[in-house]
Amino acid sequence: MKITLKRTSPNYRQKLSTPRIMRDLTIAILAIVIFSLYYFSTVGTDYLIKAIEIYAVALVAAALTEAIFFAVSKKKNVLTEMRYSFGWVTVLLFALTLPIGTPLYVVAIGAVIAIFFGKLIYGGFGQNIFNPALVGRVVVHLSFGSSLTSYLGTNAPDIISSVTPTTALNQTNWVGTITTDLPTLFTGMYSAALGETCTILILLAGVFLAIRKVFDWRIPVAYLGTVLIMGACQGAICGLDPIQTALTHIAIGGVAFGAIFMATDPVTSPTSPLGKIIYGISLGFITMLIRLKANYPEGVLFSILIMNMLTPMIDNVTLGRTDQHQARQYGIIIGYVILATAVIGAISTSLKLPESMQEPEPITAEIVEQTDQSITVKATGFSNASPLTVQVFIDGDAISVDVIDYQGETRGYGRDLIEAGSGPMLNEKAQVFYDTILNGSFTKADLDGLDTTTGATKTTNGIINAIRGALDSVQ
Repeated sequence: MKITLKRTSPNYRQKLSTPRIMRDLTIAILAIVIFSLYYFSTVGTDYLIKAIEIYAVALVAAALTEAIFFAVSKKKNVLTEMRYSFGWVTVLLFALTLPIGTPLYVVAIGAVIAIFFGKLIYGGFGQNIFNPALVGRVVVHLSFGSSLTSYLGTNAPDIISSVTPTTALNQTNWVGTITTDLPTLFTGMYSAALGETCTILILLAGVFLAIRKVFDWRIPVAYLGTVLIMGACQGAICGLDPIQTALTHIAIGGVAFGAIFMATDPVTSPTSPLGKIIYGISLGFITMLIRLKANYPEGVLFSILIMNMLTPMIDNVTLGRTDQHQARQYGIIIGYVILATAVIGAISTSLKLPESMQEPEPITAEIVEQTDQSITVKATGFSNASPLTVQVFIDGDAISVDVIDYQGETRGYGRDLIEAGSGPMLNEKAQVFYDTILNGSFTKADLDGLDTTTGATKTTNGIINAIRGALDSVQ
C-alpha cells in the first residue's frame, strides 16, 4: 500500500454517494449489533432481551426527536428529511457504547441528546462539529455514571465479571494482570459496552469500510499504531510482557471501536492526509495519557471529543502544505510519535501496583509441619499470595511428594502440570517431571540437573524448592 501525504478529499466530497456510504456503514454496524445479541444470548435470556430493548429505545427516541424537529421546522417532507439525516447510524453507535445494565430511560435521554444537541442544532447531517454519538455518551457518563453497570440487577451472574477488564486493570494502576486472557478479549466473549468487545470483528469491519472507501485508513492506523507502540513501551518499562500489554490496550475499553467507527467521521476529522495522521497519533497519545494518569479509567471517549475541537486548527495548519516537502512531513510524524511515546514512557516509570494489591515476598521453603512420616512445606509457585503446599515423604534414599494445595496455580500451566503432567501450554519436559517427581519415587540425585523449563517453570521450581527445603530440614 502506497502511503501518500498528498491531499485527498473527505468522503462526503467524493463521487461516492452519501446513501451508499451510509449503507455500507450501516452494514458494518449491524454486524457488531448482531454479535452483541449473540453474546448476551449466551449469558441469559434476560440479557438478550435487555440488549434488544436498548437498541429499540435508542432508535425510537431518535426517530421521535427527528420527526418533531423537522415538523416544527416546517419541512415539507418529514420522512424524506429523516431518511437523509441517517439518525439510526448515530444512535446505534451511541447504543453500542453503553453497558448492558444501562437503564432504558438513560438510553432514551442519551439518544435524544445525541440527535438534537449533537447534530440537529448545528444544521443537521454533515454540519456537526462533534461526533454526535459521543456527545450523547459523554452526557450519559457524566450524569448517570453510577447507573452504567455491566450486569443486570444487584449482582453479576457467574458467567460475567462485575467489573470490565478496563476497570480491573485501572484498579492495578495498569501494572497488574486480569483474569480475561487475550483470546477472550479479541473474540469478545466478555461483558463490557455492547459494541466494544469483539476486537477481531471490529477490525474486519474496519477493513471492509476502508476497502469500500467509507473512511480514510490513515486515522485508524495512526490511532491503533500509536496505542500499540505506547502500550509496548509502558509494558517494557513496568516489567510486563510488552506485546501482551500492547494488545491488551487495543482490545479493551473501546479503542478498536473508537478508532474504526468514531474517530473516522469525515465531518469531525481533518481533511488532509498529514492532518489525519497527526489526528490519529494525537488520539492514541491522549487515550494512553488519560488511561495511565487520569482518574477515569478510559480515554477513548474524551480523546475523540478533544480532537474534534482541534480539527479546525489541524486543517488550518496542514491544508495547502501537504504537496511539498514530504520528507519534512515524515520527520514531523516520526518526531511526534517519539516525543509522545517518551512522555508515556516517563509516566510509566511512576506506575506502581497499589499496596493493597502487592503480593507478599516469595517463599523459597517454609516448613509448616514435620512428623515421622512426612514434612509439609510451603513454597512459592506462580502466585506469591497463594503459595504451594507440598507434603514430602522421605524413606531412606527414596523420596515422594504430594502437592496438597495449589490454588494459586493457573489452569493450562501449573494446575495441569500437577494434575496430569500435560496441557495445552506444557511441553514434553512437563510429562517427564510429572512421571519422575510427582507420580513416582525418586532420589536426591534425580533433582540434580533436572530441567524445569516445563512451560510452567515457576510451579516446577516451587515444587523443587519445597523438596530441597524438606531435605535440608532433616540433615
